[in-house]
Amino acid sequence: MGVDRGFDERFGSLTSIFQPIVDSRTGLVVAHEALTRWPAFPDTSPEQIFDIARTMGMVDELDRRCIESAVTTAAQSTPADHAPRTLFVNIEAEAMSSENSSASVRRLSQLLRAGGSQVRPVAEFPERSLLTDPARLLRSADRLRRDGVTIALDDVGADPDSLVLLPLLAPEVIKLDRSLLDDDLPGDKLATLLAVLAYSSRFEVTLIAEGIETERQKDKALAWGADYGQGFHLGRPGPLDASPTSSFPVQPRPPVTRPLTDILDDRATDTTSISLLTSISDHLLDFAMTTT
Repeated sequence: MGVDRGFDERFGSLTSIFQPIVDSRTGLVVAHEALTRWPAFPDTSPEQIFDIARTMGMVDELDRRCIESAVTTAAQSTPADHAPRTLFVNIEAEAMSSENSSASVRRLSQLLRAGGSQVRPVAEFPERSLLTDPARLLRSADRLRRDGVTIALDDVGADPDSLVLLPLLAPEVIKLDRSLLDDDLPGDKLATLLAVLAYSSRFEVTLIAEGIETERQKDKALAWGADYGQGFHLGRPGPLDASPTSSFPVQPRPPVTRPLTDILDDRATDTTSISLLTSISDHLLDFAMTTT
């Protein structure tokens, strides 16, 4: 109760709004991404709210409340006779990095699936989470897949170092960072984009382009192979209504028989310098962008 009371006093109530994800060719809405706003702090960004929660040790509680609100609101707005609504839900990296990670993933899975047959959840992890605690993230993604949750990786292309770990997570959906839609991409950004496109084509990953604000950006995203888009040009965040959405044809991959993390757990742990690991990472990325 003490934590809840302190939380409520500091952050107040929150509300969920939803931004449509659109089939760029047909204009039909296929899914929504859940976003959170705090009416008491209209000029404070969600990132700032979460930064404050981290300093207070309340980020897990804040993440739980955001997910709970999003899933409940989506379920209530979806009539029983409509197809399930596909809902992208942002997951903070800290949610996968608690002391009792197995219990936290079970709770996360229960929260995401609390919408029952009315909501198809997609767990959306930020790209930076691949570098925060990759082993724990891979275990968490495997558990969520076993429970029928699709995995998406957000902001892909913002940090090229994470591309080395991309095949290990093997997300069903990649959301391209908005910077990849800029004109006159610098060489490093273009190389990163081409590596992502090659990976997504080879492994049949669904691409969503974020930050689409103009018709030109929409056309560019389609040219890159992103059949789905999200941004103010396609639809602004707002409350959900009862209108049905079109089908989003993505299902969770079958879980692997034995996760890579379990195999690594059986091996002796070696150590090496960060500079050497960085060199190896750069070499692997160069290879990934030149090999067929």
